[in-house]
Amino acid sequence: MPETPRLVNVDGVLTEGDADKAREAIRQMDADPHGLKAGMIVKPYTDHGQQKWVFRCWGTDDGCDGWLSLDHTSQSSAESARDRHLAEAHAKLDAAKLIDTPGPWALDHEVHAFAQTEVRRGPLTDEGERWMERRQTGKVMVVCSCGYSSGLIDRTELESTVAGLADEHSPTRPGD
Repeated sequence: MPETPRLVNVDGVLTEGDADKAREAIRQMDADPHGLKAGMIVKPYTDHGQQKWVFRCWGTDDGCDGWLSLDHTSQSSAESARDRHLAEAHAKLDAAKLIDTPGPWALDHEVHAFAQTEVRRGPLTDEGERWMERRQTGKVMVVCSCGYSSGLIDRTELESTVAGLADEHSPTRPGD
């Protein structure tokens, strides 16, 4: 049967484990336990030369006074402790706003339009040089860095095609 963790009060926060280890983990996180009263982190720290992971909740206005969970041997273990705490103490909150972890990867969107051109060798100049002549065909192709391509369309359709892509293919910004 698993042992029930020993809870101690460190600077007004209920903590699993040893109070001195808790204070050292807070120091390594550069955290003010009284200043940050929202948010959660999962972060590595060093204990006697070994890397450990800590989960920290600074508490919220919904009744949570904060939580510190130490001595995790992996990031996933600390994240599991965070997820359990969220489910038990913050069930009514939007968890994504509390967790200080990177968001998921998403395809970036950059829409570009390219005009199709034709090329031919031009006539000889008076100096005996030959230049290449180019002209537009009236066709364009709209592409997005995510892989979307319109194929060749009439230039008259360009504006409406790009406008139709604006919502679905808007540039990705961090935090979206």
